[in-house]
Amino acid sequence: MVVGVGSKHITGSFIEIIDENGWQGLWAGNTINILRIIPTQAIELATFEHVKRAITSAQEKWKENGCPKLQIGHINLDLPFPWISPVAVGGAAAGIMSTLVCHPLEVIKDRLTVNQEVYPSISLAFSKIFKDDGIGGFYAGISPTLMGMLPYSTCYYFMYETLKKSYSQAKKKNSLNRAELLIIGSLSGNAKTSVSFLSTRDWKQENKNSTIYCLELILVLCISSGFAASTISFPLEVARKRLMVGALQGKCPTNIAAALSEVIREKGLLGLYRGWGANCLKVVPASGITWMFYEAWKDILLADRPRL
Repeated sequence: MVVGVGSKHITGSFIEIIDENGWQGLWAGNTINILRIIPTQAIELATFEHVKRAITSAQEKWKENGCPKLQIGHINLDLPFPWISPVAVGGAAAGIMSTLVCHPLEVIKDRLTVNQEVYPSISLAFSKIFKDDGIGGFYAGISPTLMGMLPYSTCYYFMYETLKKSYSQAKKKNSLNRAELLIIGSLSGNAKTSVSFLSTRDWKQENKNSTIYCLELILVLCISSGFAASTISFPLEVARKRLMVGALQGKCPTNIAAALSEVIREKGLLGLYRGWGANCLKVVPASGITWMFYEAWKDILLADRPRL
């Protein structure tokens, strides 16, 4: 749907795929997707955890010893690093690192999914891409991917940590059960816009002698901002897919602007959002399941270390 192939609707795409390739066609490219998602998630989550802990530790030292200083000639400048969010920086680093390492697998996955006749297997897809385009072919569309990944990954991790912290405070819990983590992870997966104001302001209301955090308000803001930002950022995903598989049609756009112009010329403005609904349906449960298992393994592997 994203690259302009097949039906314009989710239901129509399902029927078309089943008619042409049978039920197994719904899992076309799933092998390479599994091979891609394992290192991608491993690199992403490990980078996030490492960077978050490193910055948190450094900020604790800066509070005791003062901020780092930068000397330019006779001028000394204090670098106010303590205001930096370890979660936001860790999220940005995680997205960039995983994209740079695993983007070739994303390219192969898209080729296998879009055209099984030209790319019938992983090995043949790898050899054909290398033969036709060289090493650079495995990084087709890397620019829009990084442009979209940086804000998405930053806000995705920041959203999850903010939701988890707010919910824990509202319920007065030190840890959450798997069902709660599944729901919070799903909501964070759909939130692709900056919500840093949530970390600096307590949304609360007075109820007699107790303070109750308005979690419902936070969730509404998260969902609303997620859909709004998805609408704004999704054209970059369309451009990325076009750059990746454009060679299949014999006319690969030269850059992001050319890819977007091509889509608008052929499909109109609505063409920039083909596949948006299907993407949301995929991201929400995938995000929830990922975070649920991530927290479960953290409980096991980091049982003797402090939680941050």
